[in-house]
Amino acid sequence: MSTEYTINKTMASYARDFRIPGTLIPGKVNKRYFQLLVNISCIRNDSMREALACVMISGMKRKDACELHGVSQSHFSIKYRDLQVISQTIVRMYQYIPNESEKL
Repeated sequence: MSTEYTINKTMASYARDFRIPGTLIPGKVNKRYFQLLVNISCIRNDSMREALACVMISGMKRKDACELHGVSQSHFSIKYRDLQVISQTIVRMYQYIPNESEKL
């Protein structure tokens, strides 16, 4: 193995271990959570929603999901990133939501 390959593999492992809280992992997203994210996003195209669901819920490869649902990979990437940002923002906001004992 080359040194460069080893370094890149180590960096990838490090990145996986220290994800930003709220990061969506393809194939590991709860169906209900995905539906809620899509509802508060600006994603209105049903084909795009289905392609995103295939990747995030079912774990399908991006290229395959885009081909299956007829969406461009570049547009898919933009919407995928939008959902990542929304999910990460929700996690950061959570601490500011008062619990029942704090309500008046």
